[in-house]
Amino acid sequence: MVDLYSRVIKEYPNLKGVNRRIAEYIIDNPLEFTRKTAKEISVITKTSAASIVRFVRYFNFNGLQDFKISLVQDFNSINNQSEVLDTIIERTDSYAEISHKLSGFIIDNAKETHNLVDVRILAKIVNVIKNAETIYLEGLSASGLAANDLYYKLIRSNRKAIFDKDSHTAIERSYFMTKKDVVIIFSYSGLTEEMIIIAKQAQLNHTPVILITRKSPSPLMKLADYVFPIPANESLLRIGAVSSLFSEIYASSLIFLSLVNSEIPQLEKNYHDTSKLTKKLKHQNRGINDGH
Repeated sequence: MVDLYSRVIKEYPNLKGVNRRIAEYIIDNPLEFTRKTAKEISVITKTSAASIVRFVRYFNFNGLQDFKISLVQDFNSINNQSEVLDTIIERTDSYAEISHKLSGFIIDNAKETHNLVDVRILAKIVNVIKNAETIYLEGLSASGLAANDLYYKLIRSNRKAIFDKDSHTAIERSYFMTKKDVVIIFSYSGLTEEMIIIAKQAQLNHTPVILITRKSPSPLMKLADYVFPIPANESLLRIGAVSSLFSEIYASSLIFLSLVNSEIPQLEKNYHDTSKLTKKLKHQNRGINDGH
């Protein structure tokens, strides 16, 4: 059964006027919503108490209190589930067993990620990136590793790309994004506050937002123009981001390879030329190690 919060997100595109404003408040501030009275909610959403009642009835609830109780129960259920530490290994596993489990896990995860690929959405994503003046890469923690990986790939293919490891700098820089640019956000949870701030700023700047995230409703999904879904097969509380990181790397690699597949001859020349520059460093290091 789909939880109430997910139902609101799913129904959001079909809502209009006051109902849309109420839904936006719930999606952005679900727990805050449950603590407010109908009058307080109406002031925040610039609606009316009667509009709040009609909204909850739209979702088949008799009153606001029943609606709020259901919303709280959904979040309590999610929190209880996340308290179970997610790991693919057992305390008694040998190193060989851990290796075997990990390889099988990665193979299964790659297949699951592949099955979620929508080539029509992929084509649109590639087209937007191809025509962008500047490509902004955003992500924190493990998602930041995937964003950083794509950043290195893009600059080696002579694209103007920006990635800031410091989230405050990334937020500040988002102010300067334009409609000619594109921002690619990596966020497995879809709940990261810094990424939500950047996505909202992108909307204000009319900058297209591409989101790589788990296939589960979230506030970030509402803000994205294009969503590349990855499997929601990893708890938010886990020992290291294993499946989520591999899925995000799979997504970024697929986007990159699709972007450059028509540019292989030029890309090969760029790689050869740039390699000559980095080889100079290797020659110098070898000379030092040899005592020259």
